[in-house]
Amino acid sequence: MQFFYRLAIILTLLVSAASGVSAQKRNGNHHADRQKWEAEMTQYKHDRLVKELGLNDEQATRFFALYDAMDRERRAVYANDTRMRKEMKRKTNPADKDYTEATRVSLSVGADIHRIESKYYKEFDKILTPKQVYQLRLAEQKINREFRRHARNLHKGK
Repeated sequence: MQFFYRLAIILTLLVSAASGVSAQKRNGNHHADRQKWEAEMTQYKHDRLVKELGLNDEQATRFFALYDAMDRERRAVYANDTRMRKEMKRKTNPADKDYTEATRVSLSVGADIHRIESKYYKEFDKILTPKQVYQLRLAEQKINREFRRHARNLHKGK
């Protein structure tokens, strides 16, 4: 259940980003605008996590070096799944092996995310207190709920 919750969060973020990105493509600034948006989102998450976890400066410096690496790895897993689904939609007559591969990629998302997070959480234990490690998951869920709520409100305004 938690896997689907995370997937829904990521998909919501990607959809909201994609709607903004499509408008930016028309203006020819897609890459620069996407980088700016990602930088702003990263900074927002950093600020919120510092506050939610009560990180001191030393913890924040060490933690975010790892956290951002973990976040990039997680995004790559979700992007691979999204890429595979888009490829399947474009195929006019997918073969059984295409369906099999797409299913394998989709089913591996949860395991891949678990493997990535397990690896990084072992490192977080060296930087954060046990309470902060526990609160990290809760803080991410809280931030993701806010992102989803914001994305819903953007789509209602259309």
